[in-house]
Amino acid sequence: MKCIVGLFEPDSGDILYDDLNFTTMGISDRKAMRQQIGMLFQGSALFDSMTVEENVNFPLDMFTSMSYKEKKKRVREVLDRVNLKEADKKFPAEISGGMKKE
Repeated sequence: MKCIVGLFEPDSGDILYDDLNFTTMGISDRKAMRQQIGMLFQGSALFDSMTVEENVNFPLDMFTSMSYKEKKKRVREVLDRVNLKEADKKFPAEISGGMKKE
């Protein structure tokens, strides 16, 4: 995972994901693959001062050029997919440990 998310560069072997060989991909193909992958930290790594919605939106602000409307739609889709749509305005301290990992 550390190689796939870009923390380490593999120096031998192959990394296969969804029948694609990550080690032979170019930079743009790697970036496209990374946009399809999420990473979950053991301690949930959420910002306590941000709502669930703001936490989900944070990487979109940092790493995309999506419009506000597009980001809002994407956040709604993601929260709906993991059954957290009703928790969007809550803070991490207000949701369960299991909800933090969804």
